[in-house]
Amino acid sequence: MEQRKSVAVTFVNWTDEDFTHKWDNTEYIFRAGVATLLQDYLANHFAKHLAQREINKAKLLMTDPKFQIFYDKCFIGEKIEAETDLKLEMKMEEVKKVEEPKIVEPKKFCEFCDSKGGRHTKDCPQAKKNKPEDSFEGLK
Repeated sequence: MEQRKSVAVTFVNWTDEDFTHKWDNTEYIFRAGVATLLQDYLANHFAKHLAQREINKAKLLMTDPKFQIFYDKCFIGEKIEAETDLKLEMKMEEVKKVEEPKIVEPKKFCEFCDSKGGRHTKDCPQAKKNKPEDSFEGLK
């Protein structure tokens, strides 16, 4: 039977808002746009909850295909593997010493108009769809 290797990945809070979540009663804070090297099981846990937060903010269901897109955005770079947890921690420390913290561009607000703010551009189909007066067309 082959023993599972210990793996670390780079988790990134790709949103424009800080993300806080707990693991084993310890609170972790991930600043917006900052990447952090973590053991894969931790990164997967935090990615699931960050994706869930963004799905909830978008008022979508967890079964929406965007959940997977949001989840996948949480990982950048290459995996680091080692035979044991101790060797993995040593490798991670070496990487942290030589690498600058990675900053990623915050998420885009809208996939149609590439807006990064809280408003759509005037030509965006989402902006036209969400206008309140559209639902009262026959009343004018």
